Parts: sequence; structure tokens; C-alpha cells
Amino acid sequence: YLREEILNVKKSVKDLFDLLISNSEKFKDKLLPGYTHLQIAMPSSFGLWFGAYAESFVDDLELLAAAFAVTNKNPLGSGAGYGSSFPLKRKKTTEVLGFATLNWNSVYAQMSRGKTEKIMSMGLSCVAATLSKLAMDAALFMNQNFGFISFPAELTTGSSIMPHKKNPDVFELIRSHCNQIKSLPNEIMMMTTNLPSGYHRDLQLLKEHLFPAFKTLKSCIEMAGLMLSNIEVK
Repeated sequence: YLREEILNVKKSVKDLFDLLISNSEKFKDKLLPGYTHLQIAMPSSFGLWFGAYAESFVDDLELLAAAFAVTNKNPLGSGAGYGSSFPLKRKKTTEVLGFATLNWNSVYAQMSRGKTEKIMSMGLSCVAATLSKLAMDAALFMNQNFGFISFPAELTTGSSIMPHKKNPDVFELIRSHCNQIKSLPNEIMMMTTNLPSGYHRDLQLLKEHLFPAFKTLKSCIEMAGLMLSNIEVK
């Protein structure tokens, strides 16, 4: 399950990467101020802006690839962590199930629980951090005081008493969801702090924190892609 979920996230990131590269080329001649300390500093371009986030996702994918390598090991046959009296063919199940290798030490196969989830959550949190920053930029740039970009009315929201507004609700929700995912590694580390070797029921609770994060992050990536596919650069 975890291997497949990481691969799905990687595919979603790759799709967004391709869109960012395409937009980088499309808008390479559109000027954009470069800011330091939120003060106008030097001339830049939307080509550089889109390309910067594309390259950031490349680094994030490197970390996801490392997380995938950690999960791509077969723990089956280690029993409760101390082996089994049954003549289990661990190398055979590794081959049949498509794992790259196996956890050779049965005690470590059990100890890897919690550690594996933590490593995966770090990969997810890095993708979320890039996406959160992108969402913040977009929300800022479409503000009337900047006015660098805009989106179709159907992708923004108005207000019951201020119908002239075009609020960046999608980017705000992406930002908040991703900031929540950024806290996931710390949640997992705190839940597994001071656990000795062997199995403990504490580890069961990791699932309800980790598993929903995959779906949430994939949804945020897809929504960011929808928004950026409909961006108007002024």
C-alpha cells in the first residue's frame, strides 16, 4: 500500500512539474519584480518563477525516491519480530511481491515500523512545503495591490456583501492543508519517541495520521495544476 501511494504522489508531482516547465517557457518574456524582504529588488520574469518551483519539486522527488527505497523492502516472514518456526521462503515472497530486497534481520523488520512512516512523511512534507510556498505566492500576486495574475471567476470566490472580490480560496486551502502535512513528521516522531525494540500498540495509531495525508496531498497537487492551467499573467 505505502509503495503504491508514494508512486501515485510521484506521478502527481511529475504532472505538475511538466505544467510548470510548460508555463515557464510560455511566460519567459513576461516581467515580474524580484523581491527581497518583500521589497522590490530586481527585475525577474514569470519564466523564472514557474521554473523555480519546477526545480524545487525535482529535489522533493529525490527525497520521495529515497523514501520509496526504504519502503520497497519485504518484512514478511519476520513474525512478531523474532522469526518463525515455519519454513518461510522470504526471498521467494520478496521476488513474487516485487520488492527490491527484504529486511534481513527479523528484529529490525519490526523496528522499521515507525521509522519507515517517519521517512515517508518527510518526503510528503517536502512536497507540501513547496506547494504551500507556491500557493502563498499566488495568493499574494493576485491581490489588487500586486495585480500580477488573475484566474477565471469560476475558480475564485466572491463575498455576499462584497461581490467585486475574487478571493484565492483554492490557494488558501492548499496552503493550509500543506502546512498541516508539514507537521506530520513531528507528529510521527513524537508518537514513537522512547519506544524500545519490539512491537507496541502505539504504532497502530500512525496509520490514521499518515494514510489520509497521501490523498490530501494528491488532491492539493491536482488542484494547483487546475489553477495554474487557467492562470492569466498580466
